[in-house]
Amino acid sequence: MKFTCLKCEKEMVNMKSGSTEDGLTNTSFSCPACGNSFRLVTNDMESKAIRELVLHTETSGIAGQADSLIPWDKNALERLSQIPEMVRGMAQKGIEKYAADNGLKTITVDVIARVKELYGM
Repeated sequence: MKFTCLKCEKEMVNMKSGSTEDGLTNTSFSCPACGNSFRLVTNDMESKAIRELVLHTETSGIAGQADSLIPWDKNALERLSQIPEMVRGMAQKGIEKYAADNGLKTITVDVIARVKELYGM
């Protein structure tokens, strides 16, 4: 996942991660050029979805590579390419696992939408 600074358009960097007192996960990002910063806060369900996807990925490539077991249609590949690069591999593997677990033969934008809705993203 890439975040760019709204002030200067430079890529922001991850500064630190941690947990809040109420169990939320927070990650701070900062712009190395101008110092602008923000914090990303995720709830338990969002954090769980990310952890589940991490368990099923080794790369951050685009679907359609040799390691993809289920074919992706053109529109689904386009949609996947719009997912931030840092989490694209996790998303790809999670979507492929969902498709395999549900006996789907091709991954479409509808499949992506179902997975997105399932994990509340």
